[in-house]
Amino acid sequence: MKMPAWPVPIGYRNIDLGLDRVYELLDRLGNPHTKLPPVVHVAGTNGKGSTIAFMRAILEDAGHRVHVYSSPHLVEFNERYVVGSEIVSDGLLNDVLEECKQAAGKDIKVTFFEGTTVAAFLLFSRIEADIVLLETGLGGRLDATNVVAEPALTLITSISMDHMDFLGNSLKEIAAEKAGIMKKSVVTISTMQDKQVQEVLEQCAQEVGSALQYVKPSSKNLNVGLVGEHQQRNAQLAIEAVKALKSLNISPQNIEAGLLNVQWPARMQLLTKGNLVDLAEGRAELWLDGGHNQAAGKAMAFSLSHMPEMATYAVCAMIAGKDYEAFLNEISSAFLEIHCVDIPDEPSSMDKNILAQAAENKGLKSQVHPNVASAISNILDQSHRKVRIVICGSLYLAGTVLASNS
Repeated sequence: MKMPAWPVPIGYRNIDLGLDRVYELLDRLGNPHTKLPPVVHVAGTNGKGSTIAFMRAILEDAGHRVHVYSSPHLVEFNERYVVGSEIVSDGLLNDVLEECKQAAGKDIKVTFFEGTTVAAFLLFSRIEADIVLLETGLGGRLDATNVVAEPALTLITSISMDHMDFLGNSLKEIAAEKAGIMKKSVVTISTMQDKQVQEVLEQCAQEVGSALQYVKPSSKNLNVGLVGEHQQRNAQLAIEAVKALKSLNISPQNIEAGLLNVQWPARMQLLTKGNLVDLAEGRAELWLDGGHNQAAGKAMAFSLSHMPEMATYAVCAMIAGKDYEAFLNEISSAFLEIHCVDIPDEPSSMDKNILAQAAENKGLKSQVHPNVASAISNILDQSHRKVRIVICGSLYLAGTVLASNS
């Protein structure tokens, strides 16, 4: 399905952090969050989805049935729910959402994310699996997923500046919110962090009574199926996580196969077929990346700097409210030009003209276009050699690209 009938998003950023509504609705449904398979709870700014994708691939290679709850989706809403290692069907998802809607009635007014999270707990409590991989939304402490009192393991991926309007204006404040998923007597494994982030994590772990461990970077690159140095860190975190789940008996062969066969679209993804690839007629490499904050921009620029030399252009759109200045600072040196578009059918899309002017202010030549296909055609028209085009700036843009490129 494209979007569910319930819960209905109320305006831009239907976010109201807090857990009271979630607990109340869960209680009416028989507290399904207490009847789950073992849960791995994952928070962080960047890398949550990739880390979960690596873990899922490893666990499934070992023959385990896996539930996954993640967000946002790219093309179909159902992507948010992997049930027993399969994306949930429309019929089952509609039934569960309707049950949650009836339980909420008119007096529990959950946000969109709260409602979809409660639905995940209800689904996962009823269908057998060996593990639940549970991704937070934008925070941790007050995130709707944080009602799971006794997870098997908690993970913290890379923490950086993002969602400042909800989590705080400093790295320490944001880290404290993310660290809110730590639980007493539950191991927390974190990727290596900025020094001030580590100070916050260590303080929170001590206060809560969680055993905090860091994954130190390996000097040897892993053979992984996702592009980018940052994916090495995510893969290493996933490896330490599955090793910590000792009862699941993960072998080195499972890890090797999972890392290589992982699937996670729109993270430095090379498009190899579809309408946009046909449009390029072999004259361009087309890449897709949904990163939208400073750290993601830095990672993308680093990945591009380690690719074979080629004239490289950006086709970019962003969501309003994102720190586009910081994102542009990181990517500006990686591109000859940036071609700005709107995100189709997205009311919160940033004005492409403002984005283009901001790029110009940073010395990056820019143009605006009505859509991605028009931008690609323009780049090809002005180039006499094969080029690299990176469509970037938003997972929402990436989703529309994947849908239209099918």
